[in-house]
Amino acid sequence: GNGASNFTIHNVTRTDSGSYTVNVTITAGSDTAVVNLDVYFLPECNVVPPTLQSLNESATFTFNCTPSKDGYPVVYMYVFQLIGSTLTSGGNVNITEGVSGSVLTVSSLKRSEDSGNYTCMVTNEAGSVTIATCLNVLDVVPPITVTVL
Repeated sequence: GNGASNFTIHNVTRTDSGSYTVNVTITAGSDTAVVNLDVYFLPECNVVPPTLQSLNESATFTFNCTPSKDGYPVVYMYVFQLIGSTLTSGGNVNITEGVSGSVLTVSSLKRSEDSGNYTCMVTNEAGSVTIATCLNVLDVVPPITVTVL
């Protein structure tokens, strides 16, 4: 027919990213074109915190949200939540972002305010991955002094 050709990659993976060169030759001459393929993929979070952590009131809770393998593109957004409510830095909550991840620190824990399911959602253009842990803040029972008469 018309001499048209197609090039198809089935089940694209991240290793298919790269430059592809097309050479076209007709009776009038030839030309070359380069096509770049960028395959977006999610970061991997293989290192996760314990599913349940128990700490005493007044202690400090640290939740590291660090992907174990970068996704593509590497531009991330990190969102920490406690029982579905987004957390921001302020009061006893501090969120720091670094080159390799983000860290949530909650100091001076209070059972009534800080117990619950914590999540960290890591997002890039390919989508998002969620890491979760549950924090159980324990009441600190003051010591009881018994005097025997």
